Amino acid sequence: MPRRLQPRSAGTKGPPGMTAAASEAASRSHPSASGDPAASAKPLLRWDEVPDDFVECFILSGYRRLPCTAQECLASVLKPTNETLNFWTHFIPLLLFLSKFCRLFFLSGRDVPFHHPWLLPLWCYASGVLLTFAMSCTAHVFSCLSLRLRAAFFYLDYASISYYGFGSTVAYYYYLLPGLSLLDARVMTPYVQQRLGWHVDCTGLIAAYRALVLPVAFVLAVACTVACCKSRTDWCSYPFALRTFVFVMPLSMACPIMLESWLFDLRGENPTLFVHFYRRYFWLVVAAFFNVSKIPERIQPGLFDIIGHSHQLFHIFTFLSIYDQVYYVEEGLRQFLKAPPDAPTFCGTVGYMLLLVICLGLVIKKFLNNSEFCSKKPVFTCGGILTGESGFIGSEGFPGVYPPNSKCTWKITVPEGKVVVLNFRFIDLESDNLCRYDFVDVYNGHANGQRIGRFCGTFRPGALVSSGNKMMVQMISDANTAGNGFMAMFTAAEPNERGTVSAITTIIRPQNY
Repeated sequence: MPRRLQPRSAGTKGPPGMTAAASEAASRSHPSASGDPAASAKPLLRWDEVPDDFVECFILSGYRRLPCTAQECLASVLKPTNETLNFWTHFIPLLLFLSKFCRLFFLSGRDVPFHHPWLLPLWCYASGVLLTFAMSCTAHVFSCLSLRLRAAFFYLDYASISYYGFGSTVAYYYYLLPGLSLLDARVMTPYVQQRLGWHVDCTGLIAAYRALVLPVAFVLAVACTVACCKSRTDWCSYPFALRTFVFVMPLSMACPIMLESWLFDLRGENPTLFVHFYRRYFWLVVAAFFNVSKIPERIQPGLFDIIGHSHQLFHIFTFLSIYDQVYYVEEGLRQFLKAPPDAPTFCGTVGYMLLLVICLGLVIKKFLNNSEFCSKKPVFTCGGILTGESGFIGSEGFPGVYPPNSKCTWKITVPEGKVVVLNFRFIDLESDNLCRYDFVDVYNGHANGQRIGRFCGTFRPGALVSSGNKMMVQMISDANTAGNGFMAMFTAAEPNERGTVSAITTIIRPQNY
């Protein structure tokens, strides 16, 4: 796994003040400053040219610029980016399931109209399936509008998965569970007496389960959304593993079907449910494997950036699992309509779903309000004197376009005995191989003597470290501006015995699914 490069000296080979790696990345990834219209098209970027929150594990290239316009986001679905197939592997299934549910509701030839109460659980389930695929497509297409909107879209994506999980439980509750011998007291009471020798009336236990299954599934849906939203914060080291685990939890609502196959002859009594139920769980295990292991890109980083990485495979196998689920839910509906018990109520189906939407909306609002994107944003001015253990600096007016013909100087001082560590969180200046037009210079100390490096374009260097407790940052722009400027964070660190900071690297951290 690549790591951010260590601080580089101005003596590195390449243009003055720039590292060879920076020069190479700039010439490789950025358009020329010649004014050629073809060269002005926004290029795809590498992992070290985008914000940390944008970087995916073991995916080295194919990143879109941030921020993009909505039009650019939509156009990117036809371009070879690392998100393109993430979109298509869920957009095509979305169209297939939309067609499937339209046939079920309107063209099935049944005597039951689409608005009949018997079909309310199917409406709940269908809305969950379609919303899950639609939100996944939306999140992957528009995730580069801004960091704040990226977080919001993926929060909505997690919420839609929880919504789908609860909708599945509603469909199971009405269409599948009533046909199980496990939940029939007339069958289970003599079965327990015969197999275990216990004289227990199972009526009360089964009634308690039926009363609790939907409330418990509701609580799990909200809890899973909270956990997944929280996994996008810094405390979570393995967010993809956590998200995979928490979305397995609602699957426990299908345990009665699994127990039915162990205790009774489910294969003989309902072969459709038996085959498609277990095949669905096989697809889910395969999907979880790819999502957690990050295979194949873990084996050969960079080779599967555009086609074949684990998230695309995860999408494909989740589609197959839901396809099998739709098949046996439809079969359960057929059996239900042959001899329906009491009709499902609006409150017990759609009412639950609407209440869940409200709860999930409140969860998302809470996380967005508490996130770093919604906290009080600093106002960045042209230069300044900064002291303390840590802080932020940014180009004037960031994240807006920086002004032309400006020269801004920031002087940073941390406590005595410590050194300054500067990490660029974002940089978008006019691109030029030699950084002749708009650039940021970083100096050791408060004078123009020892320059650590000069940076432009969108290439972000690794941690830049001073030799003492002072550092100076200077940004210069010419008459033509071409970007949103920069933002960087400085922190104070303890030097080691040799006077340099110990083990400062910025690791690629996975923030997406």
